[in-house]
Amino acid sequence: EGNTYGWWPQRAHFSIGGWKWPADMPSIIPFVYAVSAIAITASVIVELRRTAAGKPVVLDLSLYRIGSFRNGNFAAMIVSLGELGLVFVLPLYLQTVLKYSAFDTGVLLLALSGGAFAAGGMAARLSMTRGPRFVVILGFALEVIGIVTLGMIAGTHTSGWSMSPSLFVYGMGVGFATAQLTSIILSDVPVQRSGQASGMQSTIRQIGAAMGIALLGSIFVLLLTHQAERQLRSADGVSAVNATIVVKSMEHTGGAITRIEDIPTASARRNATRAVNKAFVDAARWTAFAAAGFVLLGLLAALRIPMHRTPSEDRAG
Repeated sequence: EGNTYGWWPQRAHFSIGGWKWPADMPSIIPFVYAVSAIAITASVIVELRRTAAGKPVVLDLSLYRIGSFRNGNFAAMIVSLGELGLVFVLPLYLQTVLKYSAFDTGVLLLALSGGAFAAGGMAARLSMTRGPRFVVILGFALEVIGIVTLGMIAGTHTSGWSMSPSLFVYGMGVGFATAQLTSIILSDVPVQRSGQASGMQSTIRQIGAAMGIALLGSIFVLLLTHQAERQLRSADGVSAVNATIVVKSMEHTGGAITRIEDIPTASARRNATRAVNKAFVDAARWTAFAAAGFVLLGLLAALRIPMHRTPSEDRAG
């Protein structure tokens, strides 16, 4: 909600149940961040003290001393972050700029699902011969390649057919990375603590999904509004007032392009549409590159996962 209420100065007044955030204060957003930081810190302190006292805990933080659990969880969070964030932005680009219908968008995204389906079947065999760590690393590498390629080919006239190979490669990366992560995360956890560890890794994935939509969604809207304002200011026939109205509407609709119909002349509306579409492409491209950066962090975490013997090596031994 930072785009709505402002990241520091207030852009809109927050209210709930008749109570309003004071108008002479900074935005509620930094206050929420501060409360969150305090709450998380307090939660960690309580859990550590209960663990030290031998009492039951919700989150057994001592599990993070296990390298495979720690790095595997981080990698799992990154997979969810990149996947959900990209799937949030991509349909907006397809339907707003390329004018795809919701059905056509779903058909194109089948390429991503197809890649994940194909990789899921291959992951088990690869894991038997090369080990689960190799499969996860391969998955992250394919994800980075697929996302970066999508960002590079995105344009105002890009066809779905040209995007489908990149989506398929990205889907294969997701399939490889997720297929073996659970077994890696739990591989070195004592059996009596596996239930706790399994619940924690599931929670971490959900946190990653929420963060992906929040982080990449915010990056996208910030880039979009900045680029749209710059493009509209230089578009022929579009007044500064109309440019401001269009940009403000996009901030409040999460990137949906509205209020262009308020521009008085047809030629100015066409120019404004071209300008906003170009801004949309630029924002989607750099959001994809940001997603690739997050996935690259996941790859680095996967490289730190301890090496285990493969089942074929165990049989040979």
